Amino acid sequence: MMDFYKKANFYFIVIPLAAAIWAVLASTVFLNAANDKWGKMQKESEKSDPIIAKILLHDPDRIKLHKEMEEMGKFDYNTVIGSFASRHGIADSVYGLKGTGSKRDRKKGIITEGARMIIDNIDVVKFTKFLSDMLNLWPNLQCEKLTLKKQNTGPDAWEATMDFKYTFKK
Repeated sequence: MMDFYKKANFYFIVIPLAAAIWAVLASTVFLNAANDKWGKMQKESEKSDPIIAKILLHDPDRIKLHKEMEEMGKFDYNTVIGSFASRHGIADSVYGLKGTGSKRDRKKGIITEGARMIIDNIDVVKFTKFLSDMLNLWPNLQCEKLTLKKQNTGPDAWEATMDFKYTFKK
């Protein structure tokens, strides 16, 4: 039986036959499946276009947020937090980041990175605007744990400790 596989005539018949079967399958079965998926995607797109137009009409700031995110580039804790801190008047000397880049985890092909941020002596309004804007612009960023401690330095002085987790897109 092994001698049969060693003969060149066997391969002169099998390889063109396999190519012909592949061509028939590709032109019928695979092409029809692709056309069906394309039709479903077009229908879904036609349904979503008016909804997207309504969202953009009622909330045009979403386009600005998307542009800001593109300008910042790839997610990096130091860049993103530094940008938002300066935008909200939080001085560099008041906050600190720990664990950036060292807490990368990979589970089932999904990469996450964690960090801890501590802001000392901040008022609640400034803090909530900072956190809200940052989480709004970066939807893959989650604040997993938030702790606020009252400070003795003033009536509205707090220490905020946050544990963040960012999930990178594939």
